[in-house]
Amino acid sequence: MAARRIREKPAFLPLANQYLFPIVMERNPDLCRQLIEVVLDIEIASLELVEAERSHLLATARSVRCDVVAKESGRTFDVELQMSRDNAIGKRMRYYQAAIDTKELEKGSGYDEMGELYIIFLCKHDPFGRNKALYRFDALCVDDPSLSLGSGFHAVVAVTQAFSHAESPKLRALLEYLESGTSDAAANRLVAGLDAAVRQVNEDEELIMGVMTYEMDLAVKCKQARREGREEGRKEGRAEGRKEGRAEGREEMLDKLVEAGLVGREAAERALAVDSKPAKAGN
Repeated sequence: MAARRIREKPAFLPLANQYLFPIVMERNPDLCRQLIEVVLDIEIASLELVEAERSHLLATARSVRCDVVAKESGRTFDVELQMSRDNAIGKRMRYYQAAIDTKELEKGSGYDEMGELYIIFLCKHDPFGRNKALYRFDALCVDDPSLSLGSGFHAVVAVTQAFSHAESPKLRALLEYLESGTSDAAANRLVAGLDAAVRQVNEDEELIMGVMTYEMDLAVKCKQARREGREEGRKEGRAEGRKEGRAEGREEMLDKLVEAGLVGREAAERALAVDSKPAKAGN
């Protein structure tokens, strides 16, 4: 009698997984509300809408994929998970702001009717290198910091690796949970709820296996793009051509995947980084 093949259980995905995070937020709007409250230190009565992984088209026909967009009366919250290094957070926030504002204006609202917009980046690495757990930015007058521009746009960066520097115990627990997947859940209602929600999603083996397969397929496609770029460069027979070939192949694949809405830019860049070591001489 042939031995039955035992199907391996897929790996456990933490909240800090780029694909799991928006799923948990969309399925649990109250946890999403609490998370935003903790990061911003504000109170939100209730969220009217929580959308995960939505594309926002710009006038250029390019799209920005937002992890989680939540709305309350007069306020919009965009929450992004950034686990890879990115030293251009400010430019990315500007890009996301343009996409979200454009969508709002397309509904027929005048710019004077635009509500408050908060873009929150939950980062693993500190993009500013100041070893702080929380960075908050508003548009203030350089010559008179007491004067606000009144744009209604607020940018916030929370750094998970710096969780021990958070002044708020609730924020410290949240960032620690995102960083390590563990925390004193019994002492923090939000972390306890997030942990339970993460475990519930992980029980859906079909979904988790699909996420893992998708990530592996993406890595293969991106590595193939790099190989094709290197080959094109070799055909040209110049070192400059090889360098340009790699760059063009990489960027072309990135743009196609992102614009098609198949993946966020962070995920594509992370997959490309797997094969980022320079080729040895003679290869």
